[in-house]
Parts: sequence; C-alpha cells; structure tokens
Amino acid sequence: MAANNTLFFDVETPNQNNNSICSLGIIVIRNSQVILENNYLINPEAEFHERNIQIHHITPEMVEKSPAFPEVWANIKQYFNSCLVVGHNLAFDLSVLNKTLAAYDLADETDEIVYADTYYMAKKCYSLPKYTLDYVSEYLGIDLPEHHNSLCDARAAREIYEIIDKKFGWAQDDLKTKSFKDSKPACHERRKCITPGVNKGQPKKAKIDENIWKRNERTVIADRKEEREIDLKGKYCCITGTCSSGTREEISKRLADAGAIVVKGVTKKTDLLIVGGLGSAAWAFEGYGEKTKKALELKEQGIDIQIVSEKEVFRDI
Repeated sequence: MAANNTLFFDVETPNQNNNSICSLGIIVIRNSQVILENNYLINPEAEFHERNIQIHHITPEMVEKSPAFPEVWANIKQYFNSCLVVGHNLAFDLSVLNKTLAAYDLADETDEIVYADTYYMAKKCYSLPKYTLDYVSEYLGIDLPEHHNSLCDARAAREIYEIIDKKFGWAQDDLKTKSFKDSKPACHERRKCITPGVNKGQPKKAKIDENIWKRNERTVIADRKEEREIDLKGKYCCITGTCSSGTREEISKRLADAGAIVVKGVTKKTDLLIVGGLGSAAWAFEGYGEKTKKALELKEQGIDIQIVSEKEVFRDI
C-alpha cells in the first residue's frame, strides 16, 4: 500500500529533555518522485548535553548560526499535512516534534497526520533479537553509513518501508493518526534565546534570574520555621537541578553513604526530592522542571513527599 505522497523524517535532539530539535532529516516523495531531500541543522535555543553530542556529533558551534525551528517548520509543515509520515521508532520523533511545536505555539498550524512506523512493522514481519534502526538495516542489507545523522536515518527508514511494502504490504490498520492541536505548552518549554554550549561534559547552565530562583525556591521548598534533622536512612531520594556542592554522581554517593536510596525519577515511592543549590535550567524559562512538577502533583494527591533544598540536606550529613 505505497502512498503517492510519502514523507520520511528523523530528528536529533540537543539534550535529554527531548523537547527541542537540533537536526531534522526529511525526504518527501510525490508520485514516485523525490521533491525534497534535506538535512536541516537547527538552532535549538537550548542547552546541549555531552551524551547527545557523542551520539549525533552535532556541536553547539555547528548550529549557532542555523535557523531556529519556526523558520524550518514554515518550509516543511505543508508536507506533514499532506503526506503519509514514516519513520523508524516514530513515537520518539513525533513526541519530540509535538513538544517542540507546543513550545513555539505552532501546534494549531498542523492538521491531524497519518503515520506508519517501520519499527513496529519490522517487529510484525521479522523475528529478530532487536529492532533498532541499525540492526534492522543490517539485517535487510540496507546501507546506513552514519547512524544518527538525521538524513541517513530517514533514508534507511525509507528503504525499510519500501522493502516491507514490496514483500508483505501495508494494511490500513498499520497506519495510525496523531493530532498536535491539543498540545499545551508548559511554561518551561517556552524558550528564550540561549547560546548553545557545553562545559566539561555537563549541560551549559541557562542563566537563571535571581528573582525567579527566589520565587521558585519559596514556592516549591517547604518553609522551615526551625531547623530539623532530615533522616535519610532507607529513604527514596531523587535529585533535581544543578547542585552546588558537587557533581550529580558525588551527591548521589554522599546520599547513599548516609543510607538513602537514590532514584532517577519521582514516583509515589519517593520520600525526598532534593533541589540543587543552583536551581534547574528549566527555571530560566520561569517554570518548573519535570521532576518538581511531578512532585507537586503527587503532593496535591496526598502523597507524603518532601521537596527540600540541597543545603538543608547536606547540613546534616
């Protein structure tokens, strides 16, 4: 069931927040003819994480003078509205696109799209130990010269799509729909221009206005009329923001040495959310980070979770 109008795309992100794009590869086919094939470098107006750079090799310097997402989107949105959208593990790419559109208040410009995910079709058609793009490509004899180059990944997804279509065909129920119009931009996803950069393997810190920091600190961290000891033994602790007394690894070790159980995310089991002394980069956008938002939501549900400052915790250990 090869569609007459088909769009293949892939995105790369500057950091693990997955709500901004630094590269977008796209191939548009109409009536069997390629009418657009491009790899857009995009200034994400957000910090870069070293781990992401190691994956896709895009550095802040490479995109510093590139257009921001709205300028690129103005040139390609018409194709998303009129084509079958295809990619590999497309749930990730569509999620990033969804958050990016919401962050720039562009979601209303996009109609409901129809999409097909070659990841799930590969699982349906082949019995393999894993279904990553590089593994499926190798299995099918597809050349993937530069994995995590957006355009190379889009080309590989196109070949997987065409091979599966030729051998097995695509049924109507293999196609899904998605609407971006209900996406609501969270405060912290509204970007101000931040010069991209990295600092010795750590995300570059967004400049946090002192008034915003004080306001958020007062809002999310419980007021203490008198100092009290925080018992960490056996407590599930999660860290958010940038710590002033060491790296995240060093802080985690100190907590573990004090008997705490350090976890990566906030759940109903979490006893303490520890806010780093330098705040969260999300606070630069006058909002809260995802962990703080989750903790506040749980508190509203009656879950006994404390939000405390790094300073208060390490006063006692």
